[in-house]
Amino acid sequence: MGRNTQLTAEEMVRRYQKELKNVRIMRWLTLAVYLLLLWRFAPKLDLTLAVISVLLFVGAMWFLQAMGAHQFVLLQEVLHRNCDAVKYAKIMELLSVEKHKDAQVIRLCWAKGLFFAGDFEEAEKVLGSVYVEKPGVNTALLYRNIAFNCALEGKRLEDARKEREETGKLLSTAGKKEVGMVRQQLIQMDAALALEEERYEDFFPLQEKVLRAAVAPMQRVVAQYRMALAELIQGETDSARERLEEVAEDGGTIYVAAEAENLLSDFGNFEE
Repeated sequence: MGRNTQLTAEEMVRRYQKELKNVRIMRWLTLAVYLLLLWRFAPKLDLTLAVISVLLFVGAMWFLQAMGAHQFVLLQEVLHRNCDAVKYAKIMELLSVEKHKDAQVIRLCWAKGLFFAGDFEEAEKVLGSVYVEKPGVNTALLYRNIAFNCALEGKRLEDARKEREETGKLLSTAGKKEVGMVRQQLIQMDAALALEEERYEDFFPLQEKVLRAAVAPMQRVVAQYRMALAELIQGETDSARERLEEVAEDGGTIYVAAEAENLLSDFGNFEE
């Protein structure tokens, strides 16, 4: 589903809702079959078979729940893989009007889409409407990342530093698998602050780490754009041009793609 770039946002939302409905039906059918079999054969089951039957039922329900969650992960490919921030923001906006147990996370994703589409003011408005009581580390990371980047785009460096500080506090509550994500986000924030504060001796080694860790095309596009900005200022125009061309070609509707195109059209001014 997430790989089909030809579908509109509305079509993707309808397909997502249909697939979730199918998963819910399968969960109810699984429960009904289990109860029927339990009623029919329970008197004949010994303890070992009873335990096995429970484990099979729990495993089946867990698998179906994972299938439902995977459908939402596929939607993330619209932004992370296809670099279509405009479509992604529209998808999340459409999903946000429905009652959903993850409604606040969907609004966070909507804010993320708006930010990467270049609508920074609207992204902050949506972010301001989000309230998650006792968020997990992943949700908190997403929130802090959007708030940090919005503050940076608004040239509110003090607010950006505060968001970086709050992100650092997540290390004390993060599990083993989450610590790496928190540390990587801190590196990204430190690199972005170094660029904004013109500390290029700090920026370049930090941004190299960001680029090496960039897996999704969206991550690489943004990282390459920031690297190109610093190289332009430092007079490394050949490398900067190559990076900007990559950003313009692969960036889709992410705001840095349009900015890269503008810089390329004015490139002669940097080479003089």
